[in-house]
Amino acid sequence: MGPASDRVGRSGVHGVASIVLDGLGWKFREHHESDWGVDAIIEIADNDQPTGRLIALQIKAGDARTADLRRAGHWTLYGHKHHLARWLEYSIPVLIVLYDRTRKTAHWQHVNDKTAVWTPRGFKIDIPDGQRLDASAAETIRAITDRWVPHRGSQRSRALQTIAMCGVAGVPVLPTEQLWQLFMGEAANPSRSGASAVRTYRLPLTGDAPAVASVNESPESAVTLDMDKLRGIWSVPADTTVYVCENGMVLDTAVAQLGANCQPIVLLNGFPTLAVEYLLIGLGACGARLRVHVDHDSTGHRIADSLFMRSVRFEQWCPHGLVGNARFEEDCLPQMLGELAD
Repeated sequence: MGPASDRVGRSGVHGVASIVLDGLGWKFREHHESDWGVDAIIEIADNDQPTGRLIALQIKAGDARTADLRRAGHWTLYGHKHHLARWLEYSIPVLIVLYDRTRKTAHWQHVNDKTAVWTPRGFKIDIPDGQRLDASAAETIRAITDRWVPHRGSQRSRALQTIAMCGVAGVPVLPTEQLWQLFMGEAANPSRSGASAVRTYRLPLTGDAPAVASVNESPESAVTLDMDKLRGIWSVPADTTVYVCENGMVLDTAVAQLGANCQPIVLLNGFPTLAVEYLLIGLGACGARLRVHVDHDSTGHRIADSLFMRSVRFEQWCPHGLVGNARFEEDCLPQMLGELAD
């Protein structure tokens, strides 16, 4: 964060603190550990007496009337999936607060599995124009603390938590109809499952899932698998090493140059979709060794940090790239192709 961005962020924290302290009469405690994912904790007070009811705040500062944010009576903000997954699991509710530095006003939204919507790159949440952070919001926010129960994440998050706990216990969760249903939940319909897909090459799949027939029918080509094709029972040999790349250029080059000599490879294609995560988690549960490479930049780091929410173990593939200032996968391509051909 640069000096200008830091000043904007600090003004937001200070502005919201003033609203909470003077407008609501509650306690405000700034949180200085930025990796924790929230900026402050507020405590509801009655007649200046603390009540023990706590709420976490993620504060976004700027001009809340910016045209590219405000649509149809609300502002839409976007965030990273690992933040949403963590907030949904907090023992206290989390509010996102949008602070307008010009007008010194703030608007808020409670983060839960109804207000926050998962997107391919993270999540989005709408902050209504009618939810202003001031004394008029006191009873509504107080009621949130009364009824808040950690959701332990969305359907996808709960699936990952289950897989992680089974992994700790040494019980593999192999791809089955039950696991597919756990991932899809109420979204188990053709239109939703077909919208998420993953490209892969030379995966040695066995089982009765449609994906098995797809990879065996086209052994010389990259194959696209959607959630419908991954439905059912499938597996790979436990000693299989699967390479995972971020950009399609790596997979296409590997297909063209290495052909049948290429090791199994899966494409993230940026932030992983549901099908990507389901395939890779299933491979990990089968005992496959997952080696993941992303660009050596901030986006790549966010992808790696959010991958599987740490439910399945994986290792970095070419973690430092080539000697020099290699940042992107094209810079690392010769090294990556060399390992894919081993």
